[in-house]
Amino acid sequence: MAVRLIWAFFVFVLAASITALPTKEASYREVLHAMDFHEDCVTHLGDDGVLRSFHPNGTVIEYQKLSPNQIGQMLDGFGRTRHLDEVYNGVNGHSVSHYQALNPGEDLLPRRFKKSANSTINLGKVKADCNRLGGCNPTIGNSF
Repeated sequence: MAVRLIWAFFVFVLAASITALPTKEASYREVLHAMDFHEDCVTHLGDDGVLRSFHPNGTVIEYQKLSPNQIGQMLDGFGRTRHLDEVYNGVNGHSVSHYQALNPGEDLLPRRFKKSANSTINLGKVKADCNRLGGCNPTIGNSF
């Protein structure tokens, strides 16, 4: 009987420790690799921290909510600027609802889907990464 109690306690402790193990968060590059890119898609990191893939007609076809750490990695890939640091300071895409992720307001859209589009940001390294992944057209913030 005592052996069964000790064994049950051991199993309980082992199960509790396994569920408490931290999981490694995917990098923003791993998130990009996991997205299903479509021909002529536009991939855009909104000011709300959600990385969205848009159909050429402006419909969201896929999204990933990014953590502050993943957003920081993405900004490093683009080349940090004071403006981008201000825009994304404290932003956590995981706080965005499923509805908002699929139906972003106009202020969260890439410029090409807004009524007035006039400026762009040099995307450098991240654009090259996306092109290598399948020809997407990545944007960040209110660019494009």
